[in-house]
Amino acid sequence: MIKAYFFAVATSFLIGLYLSFYSAHLVFLFYVLLLQLFFFPQNKLKALAVLTLVLSFMFGSFYFKEEKSKLPTKAQFFGEVLTVEPYFEGKRVLLRLTSGEVILFTAYKGDFSPGMKCLLSLTSKEMKEGLNPFRPATRELEMAQGVEGFYEFKRQDEAICKTDGFNIESIRYELFRFSEELSGLAKGLFQALVLGVETQLPSEYLEALKKQGLYHQLAISGFNLGILYGILYKFTLFWLRRSPLVFTRYPLQIYAMIFSLPGALVVLFLSGFAGSAVRAFFFLFVLVLAKVFFRNTPSLLILLLTAFILCLFEPSLIGNLSFQFSFLATLGLLLANQFWQRLNLKPNNLWQKTLFISLQGLFVSSFISLVLLPLLLYRIGYYAIATPINNLLASAFWSFIFIPLSLLSALIYFLDETIAKYIMECVATIFKWYMKIPFFDWLYISPFSVNLLLIIFLICPLVYFTNQKIIQKLNFHLSFYGKCFPFLLAFLFFILTYCFFDKFYQKIDFIIVFKDKNFPHILLKNQDKFALLLNLKSEDIKPYKAKYFPIYYKLGVSSFECVVNFSRFNPYRVFSKDFEVRNVSTLEEKKYLDIEVCDPRMFELIELKEGAYFLEFKGLTLALVFHRKPSLPLPAEVSILLHKLKDMKDLPTESIYLEGERQSALILIPKEKYALLFSEKERRNSFLAYFLFPFVPYYLEDNIGKIINYHHETLP
Repeated sequence: MIKAYFFAVATSFLIGLYLSFYSAHLVFLFYVLLLQLFFFPQNKLKALAVLTLVLSFMFGSFYFKEEKSKLPTKAQFFGEVLTVEPYFEGKRVLLRLTSGEVILFTAYKGDFSPGMKCLLSLTSKEMKEGLNPFRPATRELEMAQGVEGFYEFKRQDEAICKTDGFNIESIRYELFRFSEELSGLAKGLFQALVLGVETQLPSEYLEALKKQGLYHQLAISGFNLGILYGILYKFTLFWLRRSPLVFTRYPLQIYAMIFSLPGALVVLFLSGFAGSAVRAFFFLFVLVLAKVFFRNTPSLLILLLTAFILCLFEPSLIGNLSFQFSFLATLGLLLANQFWQRLNLKPNNLWQKTLFISLQGLFVSSFISLVLLPLLLYRIGYYAIATPINNLLASAFWSFIFIPLSLLSALIYFLDETIAKYIMECVATIFKWYMKIPFFDWLYISPFSVNLLLIIFLICPLVYFTNQKIIQKLNFHLSFYGKCFPFLLAFLFFILTYCFFDKFYQKIDFIIVFKDKNFPHILLKNQDKFALLLNLKSEDIKPYKAKYFPIYYKLGVSSFECVVNFSRFNPYRVFSKDFEVRNVSTLEEKKYLDIEVCDPRMFELIELKEGAYFLEFKGLTLALVFHRKPSLPLPAEVSILLHKLKDMKDLPTESIYLEGERQSALILIPKEKYALLFSEKERRNSFLAYFLFPFVPYYLEDNIGKIINYHHETLP
């Protein structure tokens, strides 16, 4: 009974903290309360779960909304460098200020190392990045990483630094320096599998792993930690059985588990104490303690206890993405093993045992994928359908070659650098051969925005439990197949609602003007077709893809009717790898080759003067201005200015939006005689628009934004 009480308390605490971290609407709190009333059988457990959930939600709301000192957006800072990691073409540096706050800044120049005391000028990233659809707010990302702000060390900025004593993080930084001497692929693998930094692996391999559903193999998690711990455990147990030392109080297996723990601690340190690795280490530590005290504690309770303790002492960990994925993956693993054991299958011969192990691996991997499915769609916008099969085929390579040999290389480096380099280059060579294996790369992308899909996922459990309760109330004595009836009804509801949302989403038109000084771009949806206008340079490809491709997936984009780039760079190769693209062009090609950038039925782009354009879409006219001195009137309903003009007096201020002044994306919904204009901030403040976009405000306006009346007739 104590285990049931703890299960109710731990799950309710974690869910309440999760809801409060994301400032969830009270509707979701009542939704979870309703699920608890359905799920827990006894009234005492129901009351305990409800009380814990409410208290946890209140605690989290106060903790995460606590007013902290606001750091300046641009100033000189003095502090100590804690960690330095590669980040695309630059470095990501964690700096602890003298006042105690910790900030994270990106530097594309300068030589920073852990332990340095630095005086430097930094600019907040909030000045360049605003709220964009389906992307976490900057403050949310800051809380998840436990920092007070994201900053940028610009190329023209200066820093004065000096080394001040020894810092233990310097050991990890020394491994980063070692990896810089490796070939590109070996460097990327070493940094990903040993140090937890995936940005340096060549893009073609990263893209392939993502599409195969094997990208998680790169991230340091309980999988990496478990592999090293398992190897050390087997080695230690082998040595203890042949040791002249006598161990009497505990079985040798217990001593082997204890003596292997420092090896797991090494992985935790090398990962930079990543959230997933911290969770895995504490899970392992509690499991060993349970064995030491001869407690046959279920692994599921150990997992909940681990997450409960970690989040109790560091509540912001609940928002850490790697922690969330690691926790849910382990939860899926434990539940899948329990379900499989209930089948009570007993293979008799070698062939049956081989088939049994293969089917078990496929079942467990499939179950984990289903548990992670909603979070994967919400975070990255797509799901690799063949993940279970690919995991089954690829796990041996990662478990016995890539991960252990990479960790071995890191340890050997401190003894002999030449041997360490040789091992990693061999790993890279094997990895090249491995990537030639034709794994499946099927992707599922929702045909409508992912928020609508998640609503279906949330309603289905209520449909299931409601039908289950109705059957119990009617005292029907059903067979095993009859007990599946509530599940079949929930599945039927899912299919019907999915088709309904898909049909009505295809009829919607909208324009999204994203807020980002680095990558200004506009997404247009015309019925079931999408188009993109952007100003992208070749050197910005990696950060642009990492930031905005997931947003496109979450909006239901799997293909583009056309992509138009305002710069000279043709981004065909960038988009053709991830989307079906009918036409990719630049305005320079349009000018000299006299071609249409897109089907006129999609939109019309009219050049008024170099750097100024009219965008005609469904009767709405947008003026796009990229230079500072427009010598032309702006008779458009809405004008988007990339730079502040020298003379703004004569321009209508109501319809003018400056890139440097607006703080969030602009969304326009064209109607028959007018258009609705609102910001992403306004959308998030509206409950219906936030969860039912774009159905709200396309079908139900909900008094959001302002009305832009057309002052010209739509051209035929």
